[in-house]
Amino acid sequence: MNAPLRVRDWGGAGGDPLILLHGFMGRSDDWAEVAPRLARGRRVLGFDLPGHGSSLGLAAEAYGLEGAALAVVETVDALGLERVAIAGYSMGGRIAAHVALAAPDRTKSLVLESAHPGFASRGEREARLELDRARARWLQDDAPGFLEAWYRLPLFGLGGDDQRRTELARDRLRADPDELARALVGMSTGRQQPLGERLRALGVPTLLVAGERDSAYVRMLGRLALEGGFDLHVEPGAAHMVHLDRPDAFAALVTTFLERKHPAQHDPD
Repeated sequence: MNAPLRVRDWGGAGGDPLILLHGFMGRSDDWAEVAPRLARGRRVLGFDLPGHGSSLGLAAEAYGLEGAALAVVETVDALGLERVAIAGYSMGGRIAAHVALAAPDRTKSLVLESAHPGFASRGEREARLELDRARARWLQDDAPGFLEAWYRLPLFGLGGDDQRRTELARDRLRADPDELARALVGMSTGRQQPLGERLRALGVPTLLVAGERDSAYVRMLGRLALEGGFDLHVEPGAAHMVHLDRPDAFAALVTTFLERKHPAQHDPD
């Protein structure tokens, strides 16, 4: 079986394999700083999600949340893996949650970093979908202008860091704007049902991670933690991109979570 998604393998052995899913406009290489730290105790693999990196020109259904989740599961199958832990950032976190919903028996644990839990009302979802459609048109028409505005959004905490913002925007210009636009609309938060009740029903050990300076996501993930009974960590000094802002702290946090024996996993007496 050929893997539908491009895979980067950082090696490692012991423990359950860990799959890393990047955010919108990213690629598996975005994890290059933190992945070797995580690979000290397990095999770590990063996937290029549909429309990103080298996972391009896929079937139309792969550009939706459920279809992207299925592509992740098919790639796990192609690698010959049984059960995996999954860590996802932002859009990748939302797809990771959908992988767990689609294949709970294959999902050992979840780490959801700065992942939107979903809008409660239909009106909010429709408004967000329209916004993402407008953003997709902007991205296709003027990628440099879109990227400059994107990384000025307050959640990234880059308002005063011109060098880092410029470096991120320059890196993202390597991507295909039409592919990114398809993914932005197809995987929009406006197409996502709220995650809390559905994830809680699965019983998959879940860690939520937010950056202290990303106040909107601290609030949203705080509510999700209460609703689902999940662990929540707010990383001091970090913004939306916790794994890039604090790679050492993020790796230590995830490693501790994955190595912990969760109540549902205790061996019978």
